[in-house]
Amino acid sequence: MKSVNTLTVKKKTVSALVGLLRVFLFATLTFVVIYPVLTQISASFMSVSDVFNSSVQYIPKSFTLNNYISLWSELDLDRAFLLTIQYTLLIALLQTASATIVGYGLARFNFALNKPLFIMALISLALPPTLFLIPLYKIFANFDIFGIFENESETLYGSGEKLFNMSLSPAKSGDKWGYIGKDGKFKIEPQFDCAYQFDENVNGNAAVSNESGYGFINDKGEFTVEPRFRLASYYSDNGFSAVTDNDGYMLYVDSKGRTVYDEKHFTYAQPFESGAPYTFAYTVMTQDAKDDKGETVGDITDEYYLLSADGKTVTGLPDRMGIDCVFGEYYVGFTKNVNEGSNDFTKRSYAVFSADGEQKSEWYDRIFVTDELVLMCKTDNETRIYRAAMYDRELNKLSDEYYCDRNPEFADSGLVLIKRDGERFRKVLVNKNEGKLDEVYTATDGTDIISTFDRSGIACVYENGLYCGYTVGGKVFECDYAFTAFNSGLAPYYDNAKIGYINAGGEVVINAQYDAVSEFYADGYAYVLANGEYSIIDTTGQTVAGNLSFAPTKLTDSGINHGWYTPKDFDGAEYYKNAINYGTLAVKTDSGNPDYFYEDYVNKLVYAADGAEVKENSELMKGYGEFEDGYAILDKNGYYLVDSRVNVIPIPSDGMDKLYTTKYAYEYFYGVVGSGSKDPLAMTDVNRNTISLSDYDGVYSGNDCLFLSNSNSENLYHNRYMVYNGRLYRPLTIETNNYLGFNGNTKHTAMLSCTYYGTVDMSNDIRRVIDSETGECLLSYKQDGGSLEYMNEYFICISRDGMSDYSDADGNTYLEKSGNEYYTVYGKRIGVFISASACDDKLLAVTDNGKFRVYSRYGELLGEYGYACMNEKSQYIVIERDGKYICLDRRMNEVFDSKYPFDPPVNGYAAYADIKSGKIGYLNMTGEVVIPAFTEVAADFSADGYARVAEYRTPDESEEAGRFTDEVLIDTSGKTAYESKNTAVGANGFAYDGEYFKTVYSFAGGYEYFINYCKENKEQLKLNSYSNIMQYCHLKNDGNITDYAGNEPYQFAVMNKKSKFSADMYRMYDGTPIVYIYRSRTNNEVTSSYYGLDGKEIKFDRYGDNGISLDGYFWQEIQDEETGRKKLYIYDTDGSEKFNVTAPEYYHYASAKEDGGYVFAFRYRYDPDTELPPKVYNNLVADAYSSDGKLIAQCENASPFATGAVEGNKDEIRFVCRTEDEKYEERIYSVSKGEFISTKQVEIGDYVYA
Repeated sequence: MKSVNTLTVKKKTVSALVGLLRVFLFATLTFVVIYPVLTQISASFMSVSDVFNSSVQYIPKSFTLNNYISLWSELDLDRAFLLTIQYTLLIALLQTASATIVGYGLARFNFALNKPLFIMALISLALPPTLFLIPLYKIFANFDIFGIFENESETLYGSGEKLFNMSLSPAKSGDKWGYIGKDGKFKIEPQFDCAYQFDENVNGNAAVSNESGYGFINDKGEFTVEPRFRLASYYSDNGFSAVTDNDGYMLYVDSKGRTVYDEKHFTYAQPFESGAPYTFAYTVMTQDAKDDKGETVGDITDEYYLLSADGKTVTGLPDRMGIDCVFGEYYVGFTKNVNEGSNDFTKRSYAVFSADGEQKSEWYDRIFVTDELVLMCKTDNETRIYRAAMYDRELNKLSDEYYCDRNPEFADSGLVLIKRDGERFRKVLVNKNEGKLDEVYTATDGTDIISTFDRSGIACVYENGLYCGYTVGGKVFECDYAFTAFNSGLAPYYDNAKIGYINAGGEVVINAQYDAVSEFYADGYAYVLANGEYSIIDTTGQTVAGNLSFAPTKLTDSGINHGWYTPKDFDGAEYYKNAINYGTLAVKTDSGNPDYFYEDYVNKLVYAADGAEVKENSELMKGYGEFEDGYAILDKNGYYLVDSRVNVIPIPSDGMDKLYTTKYAYEYFYGVVGSGSKDPLAMTDVNRNTISLSDYDGVYSGNDCLFLSNSNSENLYHNRYMVYNGRLYRPLTIETNNYLGFNGNTKHTAMLSCTYYGTVDMSNDIRRVIDSETGECLLSYKQDGGSLEYMNEYFICISRDGMSDYSDADGNTYLEKSGNEYYTVYGKRIGVFISASACDDKLLAVTDNGKFRVYSRYGELLGEYGYACMNEKSQYIVIERDGKYICLDRRMNEVFDSKYPFDPPVNGYAAYADIKSGKIGYLNMTGEVVIPAFTEVAADFSADGYARVAEYRTPDESEEAGRFTDEVLIDTSGKTAYESKNTAVGANGFAYDGEYFKTVYSFAGGYEYFINYCKENKEQLKLNSYSNIMQYCHLKNDGNITDYAGNEPYQFAVMNKKSKFSADMYRMYDGTPIVYIYRSRTNNEVTSSYYGLDGKEIKFDRYGDNGISLDGYFWQEIQDEETGRKKLYIYDTDGSEKFNVTAPEYYHYASAKEDGGYVFAFRYRYDPDTELPPKVYNNLVADAYSSDGKLIAQCENASPFATGAVEGNKDEIRFVCRTEDEKYEERIYSVSKGEFISTKQVEIGDYVYA
């Protein structure tokens, strides 16, 4: 019995354990199945902020039914339930009827296959329905026996957006938009003013516009939201679209066009990013404030809001707080400095905040957010770039050892940062890897990192003269061409002003033939532009659709994250303007001034084929090459756009308005408004999209920049200024009591003048350069005898117009122009130099000792040379070393050399000079002469292979007809392709290259040609005045000595630095031309300086108080300390003394000159008490000396106007004298006989300036 009980207990125990195991397994399985359902149910009652708040797990902090309400509303469930009932009833009735008929037939009739069919029907009822799901799906998915569904399986080749959503892509034909299919045919005919992509994964709608405004359509072209908005674009994945209402305010609408957020309107509303729980918006508000008199006035400010994705929650930020961007559950907020007394009263400071407003970081000068990282940056006072602390998006710190540019360009992954290496800056390619940053590549001398990792994980690195593709694992290919972002296995590359595509092995797949292209889309299509026509191509380069007139990639606010590339977007791309654009030429016509090259002239747009004007009597305001979207602008009592098919399109204007242009994303916007008008400035693109700017009393334009001021209202607490730099939304807003003016801009900075509040003294005007994104003051300068000026995008010059003391080697103190001071655009001081030029991201500076220094955009010294040359159109540098001229690329690598001095190459050709002939030709990129020297003035080659050339006119001709002959365009073979005079407007030049010309002075040693020329023609030059000598040397004096084309010869930098009352030119006895300038001492005495065409000052053995050069020799009068008599010193061309003579007592030397190999000294007797002659020209004595100082002859009462050797007879010397009866006579002296041999009466007019 005991054993039985024991056995029973064991069985019960096992049974209980098995039961518990079953319960556990059942409970576990139930939990696994039910837990996700429970969490979803819990989340359904949470707000969006609770969902993305990691501290909220199961119990909502903010219980809400909004999700259910939104779900019911967005999915239109009431209609869905009604349709379900209708369809279910219909299907049930049809199934009952059909089943009854089939069942009756099978039961009551005997026919062939009756039983097999009946058995098959019974088997289908016996099998589980799930077995039929896959077969049914395949049948329905491919059921198109009538060809009406056009369904096809889609293969994606890359990532990101597709070009064809719902098998349709917006396309513009003529001036209307429609939707095109992959077969290149329009499925929705062109009928819209603008059209955007279909939101394939949201609600299947697309934004389009017509004369009624913007609305939304479905893929059948039917309006789902009637057109009534001023602007619209796309739906975010939460189902909302940010649109602009007709009153100019923005709002969010759902797929039915209903306004969310309680119909709240905003001045600006940021669209939701993909998957983002929040976005932001702001409204310009007017609130009451007390002015300094205690009176209530209006204070205009921006009020920012954080918006949740539920369409309900709007959270206002504190006063003077704004939002820069949103990421995850955080946002980057900024505050405006209000300290009017500080230099940074325009500056914003940035910090990271959580959605509930809690500050998560300290304040920084700038915060950048990428897909993977957060960069928190402070300005480094030494380098003036950012010192960056790196965090992941969960705000875990990764590193703080790097620097970064003030405006870095981030790609899809990874970063290009900067590390200090002593005095040098090195780019570093980094990648985020498991909570740390890996350095994939560090640039060294001669190498560079062009771009970081794209969406395909490939970065571009330049090394050993090649462009290399790098992944996180290292180098994967090498290529001869610069390239941009890969997608669908292809990336755009650049070659000789055209663009094509390479594959991920660096091989050319589609030859360079396009003027602009898009990055490939995920479905393997791209937009390209060639010859003014847009097309869609596939990955083989085949045209899918052509003859289109715009690319949806370029549309503003399209939500498309694919690049659009023109030549300037590629590393190494140079001056890419074309001479001929869409069959037209830009030419310039004479303004009527003989010196038209330096005066106003009128640009015209003519047809290249026949020279006829595109629009008669119009003026070309902006040429095709100044924009990237294929448009030019004409002015003829109003403004006109000229498109790439040379259609002339009026821009609404009353003819008195001013035209403003700015670039926003990939598009240009145009607007006109009257001077002083307070009407809204409507900026419109070529697709009739209009953005209105208002609330201003002044508007100023710069380079793709608008500056609006609101400072004259009597009921305004703060003056308000808005800087729209490359954008038309979210300007940098400055609210201040100070008065600001606009002086220009670069891509990322703006120059403002500031008169501080309460100051009426205009000398207190401060010019300042600010970061146009953050408002931080980068550099400031008080306008007290100089100015702060942009040199280009990277460098700034403080030019000083005032005079400063200067002491020469002998201790004499003079006044001269202060040296200009040079800075990076971010405010790092580089130094004070005689002169400097900025070309691309390099500064070429000339030092006091005549050396040439090259500096980088960060202010680091890259090299010092005896000679260097840069060109603002080229990324190359030319230096001289060991008698050869060497071309360096922008990384200072040698490219080629030549025995000829040459200018930096542009578009594959470098102009060179043959110093012996004074002519200019062209070299190719190997240094080979391809166009022998043939012309006297020339410009660089354009991207399409043309160069402007001309010749000097003779000095007599140039006074009436301009300094150059009518220009011609040559092709790359050197043949004349177009002549400017063969135009209907009688042009004398081409306008594509502005005013720039090279002369032989533009080249190293070019001045030697004119020295030799003057020596060879010394007899002809001796009869000319100093101005004619200057003309023969093709120089002019416009404050500085320049060549005829307006270029300052490099060797004249020191000379032009001196203060000049006048600058003349003379020739030495051997014909050598010299430049004579006046220079003022600090005691107001005037002295003279002499320079050769090599720019070197000619120093004398002695230096007296007076001195001048007339026709051949330097002379100076110095008083002998022992005798008190005047001594005349004659100097040679190098400043060495040839001889000296002493004047008789009470005589002064008035002048000296050379003629026919003799030196003539003119002296007069003066009053010992006053040292003044009674009549200077009545008692002049002319002494004739040989070149070694031997006295040959003397003549009393001589005239200085006509004295010299008798022409053709060196033995005879002619003197012209004044007689007692105030007449003139010619006296001839024979050197060999030692006496005057003839005398006759003459008219002085026969000799003056003979």
